[in-house]
Amino acid sequence: VLPANDRFRAPLDKALERLTGQLPRYALLRDDPLSFHARTLQQEAFDHPDFKLALNYFDDLVSRVYYRQELDKVARATDALSQGAERLKSLLDKPGEPSQQQEGLLDAYWQLASSMGALLLYQRSLDEAVAVYERLAQDARLRRWMHIDARYNLACALSLRSSINAGSKQHVLDRERSVVSLLEGIKLGYDDWNHIKRDTDLDAIRDHPAYI
Repeated sequence: VLPANDRFRAPLDKALERLTGQLPRYALLRDDPLSFHARTLQQEAFDHPDFKLALNYFDDLVSRVYYRQELDKVARATDALSQGAERLKSLLDKPGEPSQQQEGLLDAYWQLASSMGALLLYQRSLDEAVAVYERLAQDARLRRWMHIDARYNLACALSLRSSINAGSKQHVLDRERSVVSLLEGIKLGYDDWNHIKRDTDLDAIRDHPAYI
Protein backbone atom coordinates (compact mmCIF):
# COMPACT_ATOMS: atom_id res chain seq x y z
CA VAL A 1 0.00 0.00 0.00
CA LEU A 2 1.33 3.39 -0.96
CA PRO A 3 1.62 6.05 1.73
CA ALA A 4 -1.35 8.41 1.73
CA ASN A 5 0.54 11.27 0.11
CA ASP A 6 1.76 8.99 -2.73
CA ARG A 7 -1.67 7.44 -3.27
CA PHE A 8 -3.19 10.87 -3.87
CA ARG A 9 -0.20 12.46 -5.57
CA ALA A 10 -0.14 10.36 -8.74
CA PRO A 11 -3.84 10.83 -9.65
CA LEU A 12 -3.56 14.54 -8.89
CA ASP A 13 -0.54 14.87 -11.17
CA LYS A 14 -2.36 13.11 -13.98
CA ALA A 15 -5.46 15.25 -13.57
CA LEU A 16 -3.43 18.46 -13.66
CA GLU A 17 -1.49 17.22 -16.67
CA ARG A 18 -4.75 16.58 -18.55
CA LEU A 19 -6.03 20.05 -17.69
CA THR A 20 -2.85 21.99 -18.45
CA GLY A 21 -1.27 19.82 -21.13
CA GLN A 22 1.96 19.53 -19.19
CA LEU A 23 3.31 18.00 -16.04
CA PRO A 24 2.89 20.51 -13.19
CA ARG A 25 6.06 22.40 -12.43
CA TYR A 26 6.02 21.39 -8.79
CA ALA A 27 5.95 17.73 -9.84
CA LEU A 28 9.11 18.16 -11.91
CA LEU A 29 10.81 19.93 -9.02
CA ARG A 30 9.87 17.06 -6.76
CA ASP A 31 10.73 14.20 -9.13
CA ASP A 32 13.69 15.57 -11.09
CA PRO A 33 15.08 18.70 -9.42
CA LEU A 34 18.13 18.88 -11.67
CA SER A 35 15.97 19.11 -14.80
CA PHE A 36 13.73 21.66 -13.11
CA HIS A 37 16.63 23.91 -12.16
CA ALA A 38 18.39 23.44 -15.51
CA ARG A 39 15.22 24.61 -17.25
CA THR A 40 15.03 27.56 -14.89
CA LEU A 41 18.55 28.68 -15.87
CA GLN A 42 17.43 28.75 -19.50
CA GLN A 43 14.01 30.30 -19.14
CA GLU A 44 13.70 32.54 -16.10
CA ALA A 45 15.09 36.01 -15.42
CA PHE A 46 18.14 36.02 -13.15
CA ASP A 47 16.22 37.88 -10.44
CA HIS A 48 13.27 35.46 -10.49
CA PRO A 49 12.86 33.53 -7.21
CA ASP A 50 13.19 30.21 -9.08
CA PHE A 51 16.51 31.35 -10.55
CA LYS A 52 17.89 32.09 -7.09
CA LEU A 53 16.63 28.69 -5.99
CA ALA A 54 18.50 27.12 -8.92
CA LEU A 55 21.74 28.92 -7.99
CA ASN A 56 21.51 27.53 -4.47
CA TYR A 57 20.70 24.05 -5.78
CA PHE A 58 23.80 23.92 -7.98
CA ASP A 59 26.00 25.36 -5.24
CA ASP A 60 24.82 22.62 -2.90
CA LEU A 61 25.23 19.99 -5.62
CA VAL A 62 28.89 20.98 -6.14
CA SER A 63 29.49 20.53 -2.41
CA ARG A 64 27.81 17.12 -2.45
CA VAL A 65 29.85 16.03 -5.46
CA TYR A 66 33.09 16.90 -3.67
CA TYR A 67 31.88 14.68 -0.84
CA ARG A 68 31.38 11.98 -3.50
CA GLN A 69 27.61 12.14 -3.44
CA GLU A 70 25.25 12.29 -6.46
CA LEU A 71 28.13 11.70 -8.88
CA ASP A 72 25.65 10.51 -11.52
CA LYS A 73 24.49 14.12 -11.89
CA VAL A 74 27.89 15.67 -12.63
CA ALA A 75 27.73 15.62 -16.43
CA ARG A 76 24.16 16.93 -16.63
CA ALA A 77 24.87 19.61 -14.05
CA THR A 78 28.00 20.77 -15.87
CA ASP A 79 26.04 21.08 -19.11
CA ALA A 80 23.23 23.01 -17.40
CA LEU A 81 25.68 25.39 -15.74
CA SER A 82 27.51 25.95 -19.03
CA GLN A 83 24.32 26.87 -20.84
CA GLY A 84 23.15 29.09 -18.00
CA ALA A 85 26.48 30.91 -17.75
CA GLU A 86 26.59 31.51 -21.51
CA ARG A 87 23.06 32.89 -21.43
CA LEU A 88 23.91 35.38 -18.68
CA LYS A 89 27.22 36.34 -20.30
CA SER A 90 25.40 37.21 -23.52
CA LEU A 91 23.13 39.52 -21.48
CA LEU A 92 26.12 41.09 -19.72
CA ASP A 93 27.89 41.68 -23.03
CA LYS A 94 25.04 43.76 -24.41
CA PRO A 95 26.04 47.46 -24.50
CA GLY A 96 24.50 49.65 -21.84
CA GLU A 97 25.24 51.65 -18.73
CA PRO A 98 26.17 49.75 -15.57
CA SER A 99 23.19 49.48 -13.25
CA GLN A 100 22.14 47.87 -10.01
CA GLN A 101 20.35 45.22 -12.04
CA GLN A 102 23.51 44.48 -13.99
CA GLU A 103 25.39 44.03 -10.72
CA GLY A 104 22.94 41.28 -9.77
CA LEU A 105 23.33 39.74 -13.21
CA LEU A 106 27.11 39.76 -12.80
CA ASP A 107 26.84 38.01 -9.43
CA ALA A 108 24.60 35.32 -10.90
CA TYR A 109 26.93 34.82 -13.87
CA TRP A 110 29.97 34.45 -11.64
CA GLN A 111 28.16 31.95 -9.42
CA LEU A 112 27.20 29.77 -12.39
CA ALA A 113 30.63 29.94 -14.04
CA SER A 114 32.42 29.26 -10.75
CA SER A 115 30.24 26.22 -10.02
CA MET A 116 30.85 24.95 -13.56
CA GLY A 117 34.60 25.38 -13.12
CA ALA A 118 34.49 23.41 -9.87
CA LEU A 119 32.72 20.50 -11.56
CA LEU A 120 35.17 20.57 -14.47
CA LEU A 121 38.06 20.44 -12.00
CA TYR A 122 36.43 17.51 -10.23
CA GLN A 123 36.08 15.64 -13.53
CA ARG A 124 39.67 16.58 -14.45
CA SER A 125 38.39 18.24 -17.63
CA LEU A 126 41.37 20.51 -17.28
CA ASP A 127 41.42 22.28 -20.65
CA GLU A 128 37.82 23.33 -20.10
CA ALA A 129 38.46 24.31 -16.48
CA VAL A 130 41.45 26.45 -17.49
CA ALA A 131 39.30 28.18 -20.13
CA VAL A 132 36.54 28.94 -17.61
CA TYR A 133 38.85 30.37 -14.96
CA GLU A 134 40.91 32.30 -17.52
CA ARG A 135 37.77 33.99 -18.75
CA LEU A 136 36.75 34.89 -15.21
CA ALA A 137 40.25 36.12 -14.30
CA GLN A 138 40.30 38.39 -17.34
CA ASP A 139 36.82 39.84 -16.88
CA ALA A 140 37.34 43.39 -15.63
CA ARG A 141 33.71 43.65 -14.55
CA LEU A 142 34.13 41.14 -11.73
CA ARG A 143 34.67 42.20 -8.14
CA ARG A 144 38.05 41.86 -6.42
CA TRP A 145 37.11 38.78 -4.41
CA MET A 146 35.83 37.10 -7.57
CA HIS A 147 39.20 37.71 -9.24
CA ILE A 148 40.96 36.24 -6.21
CA ASP A 149 38.85 33.09 -6.44
CA ALA A 150 39.31 32.83 -10.22
CA ARG A 151 43.08 33.20 -10.06
CA TYR A 152 43.46 30.66 -7.28
CA ASN A 153 41.36 28.09 -9.12
CA LEU A 154 43.15 28.84 -12.38
CA ALA A 155 46.42 28.10 -10.57
CA CYS A 156 44.96 24.75 -9.44
CA ALA A 157 43.75 23.83 -12.93
CA LEU A 158 47.10 24.72 -14.53
CA SER A 159 49.04 22.84 -11.85
CA LEU A 160 46.95 19.71 -12.41
CA ARG A 161 47.33 19.97 -16.17
CA SER A 162 51.10 20.36 -15.84
CA SER A 163 51.29 17.07 -13.92
CA ILE A 164 49.59 15.28 -16.82
CA ASN A 165 51.98 16.76 -19.38
CA ALA A 166 55.16 16.07 -17.37
CA GLY A 167 58.32 16.51 -19.41
CA SER A 168 56.70 18.47 -22.22
CA LYS A 169 56.87 22.15 -23.15
CA GLN A 170 53.25 22.42 -22.06
CA HIS A 171 54.26 21.12 -18.63
CA VAL A 172 56.82 23.92 -18.20
CA LEU A 173 54.40 26.56 -19.49
CA ASP A 174 51.54 25.40 -17.26
CA ARG A 175 53.76 25.33 -14.18
CA GLU A 176 54.94 28.87 -14.82
CA ARG A 177 51.42 30.11 -15.47
CA SER A 178 50.12 28.32 -12.38
CA VAL A 179 52.66 30.03 -10.13
CA VAL A 180 51.97 33.42 -11.73
CA SER A 181 48.21 33.00 -11.24
CA LEU A 182 48.66 31.94 -7.61
CA LEU A 183 50.90 34.94 -6.91
CA GLU A 184 48.39 37.26 -8.58
CA GLY A 185 45.67 35.89 -6.32
CA ILE A 186 47.87 36.45 -3.27
CA LYS A 187 48.63 40.01 -4.35
CA LEU A 188 44.91 40.66 -4.65
CA GLY A 189 44.38 39.43 -1.10
CA TYR A 190 44.23 35.63 -0.96
CA ASP A 191 45.67 34.68 2.42
CA ASP A 192 44.43 31.20 3.35
CA TRP A 193 47.95 29.80 3.72
CA ASN A 194 46.80 26.61 5.41
CA HIS A 195 44.53 25.80 2.48
CA ILE A 196 47.38 26.40 0.04
CA LYS A 197 49.57 23.97 2.01
CA ARG A 198 46.85 21.30 2.10
CA ASP A 199 45.57 21.67 -1.47
CA THR A 200 46.86 18.70 -3.44
CA ASP A 201 45.88 20.43 -6.69
CA LEU A 202 49.01 22.56 -6.23
CA ASP A 203 51.43 19.69 -5.63
CA ALA A 204 52.96 20.01 -9.10
CA ILE A 205 54.31 23.50 -8.37
CA ARG A 206 55.55 23.06 -4.81
CA ASP A 207 59.15 22.64 -5.93
CA HIS A 208 59.00 25.75 -8.13
CA PRO A 209 61.48 28.41 -6.90
CA ALA A 210 58.78 31.09 -6.77
CA TYR A 211 56.54 28.84 -4.66
CA ILE A 212 59.27 27.91 -2.19
